[in-house]
Amino acid sequence: MKIKIFSLAVLCAISTFSFADKTIKPVINGKTYNSFDLNLKTLPKPQKIIKGEPDECNGGNFPDEHDFGSYTVNDNNRIQTVRMLKNNAVIFYGQKIDSTITKANFQKMFKGKIRSDEEDPNRFSASSEEDEYKTITFYFKNNRLDHYNLWVNDC
Repeated sequence: MKIKIFSLAVLCAISTFSFADKTIKPVINGKTYNSFDLNLKTLPKPQKIIKGEPDECNGGNFPDEHDFGSYTVNDNNRIQTVRMLKNNAVIFYGQKIDSTITKANFQKMFKGKIRSDEEDPNRFSASSEEDEYKTITFYFKNNRLDHYNLWVNDC
């Protein structure tokens, strides 16, 4: 019986790794995550809670966001924003990006993978290579990466 339970646990772990997104991996406080999800129950108390705005697609409101200072997680346990503080970064197409990257180097490194925003020259977005409904938006300030937002379009 113990062997069956162990085997099932191993198979579940293997399947979890096979669904991990290789294009976009958030790094929060030095720890790399293979998905956009964090369990709110395992996190410390947030500094503040930001009420969700109206959701035109699904009706009602977007989930509330729990602000932990250098990152936010919504009520659905999904990472929303990661600020480039406290060893935060992102692994994007296999390259670790942190606050030291300049906008020009970023554009050069990821030409053809990112889209520039017509309204804001300091904002760039990209979809996951593995799941077109997962996107990341990069925000630059003073020529350095300031923060990024993760989004899953489940509309």
